[in-house]
Amino acid sequence: HFGWVINHTSSRVDDFFLDDVLIDQLRIDSVQVQSNLALKVYFNQNLNTVDAETISNYSIAGLTVSGAVQDATNKSIVTLTLDNGTPLVSNDYVLEISTSLSNNGIDSENFSYLALDLTDAVTPDANTLLLSFNTELNETQAETVSNFSVDNGIGAPSAAVLSSDAKSITLTFSNAFSESVNYQVNISNLENE
Repeated sequence: HFGWVINHTSSRVDDFFLDDVLIDQLRIDSVQVQSNLALKVYFNQNLNTVDAETISNYSIAGLTVSGAVQDATNKSIVTLTLDNGTPLVSNDYVLEISTSLSNNGIDSENFSYLALDLTDAVTPDANTLLLSFNTELNETQAETVSNFSVDNGIGAPSAAVLSSDAKSITLTFSNAFSESVNYQVNISNLENE
């Protein structure tokens, strides 16, 4: 709701000026996927905490929003948590905010999620493993050697280098791979960008 109260005196009866007045409704500026269970929502203005953290103010078709936490320093950012039973899968989605949050019409924002998938694993030589993924990777996580290990005596890599397209990682190992042996690669703490 919006309005002005203007008090005047008889000597200033004609001196009212309202110029360049802009009233902007609450809108979603963008949605950033943090993981398959978390989204960061950026609004065009600060929200009050009670409205920002009321989960019924948010909806995504087919998913259950289980939590909403307003950023402590930037009141225009809210992190939404999804129920473990309804995580994001590779798809396009629409986040809607209710009229009780916007105090006007329903606002919505389209966003996409692409689940990280290992598409190929090859050994170009006895001490190297090249892992290829379907999407760009987080550089810090991709180049952290402790995020990778290979069984059958290979262990953790001595180096991990992300490719220029950010979709492949070259792992270098001290121990050599043997022909005709099946290996299992364990990957942890790796997310798409």
